[in-house]
Amino acid sequence: MLLEKSGANARTERIFNAASGCKMTSLITAMHEARAHHGTGDDATFAIAALYKFVDLDDHRALQPVLQDLCDSQGIQGTVLLAEEGINGTICGTVAGMETVLQWLADDSRFNDLSIKFSFAGEQAFL
Repeated sequence: MLLEKSGANARTERIFNAASGCKMTSLITAMHEARAHHGTGDDATFAIAALYKFVDLDDHRALQPVLQDLCDSQGIQGTVLLAEEGINGTICGTVAGMETVLQWLADDSRFNDLSIKFSFAGEQAFL
């Protein structure tokens, strides 16, 4: 479910409401809807995702290199913390690269109901 939210500077942004129980794969759709809503068009070729979820990740050490390799292969930059208590991070990459990472997260049911916000930019947000 996408909700409208007014920001501090009266800018409207779309956010994904994870509490709605939407399936994780809808995050890809939510990203595209948020991009269309922002009216950025083709100029915003990079998606920025701020995400978190508190969840038991006993295998977080095994997940870390897999997610790192995936992000590297897709040109995704930023920081993702994987720990026993969950996931938290902000990442940036092309829309296509972000789709790949979102699908990887969707393939692990522990990341269902991930809280995520999208924004968009014309260039990589992280160096």
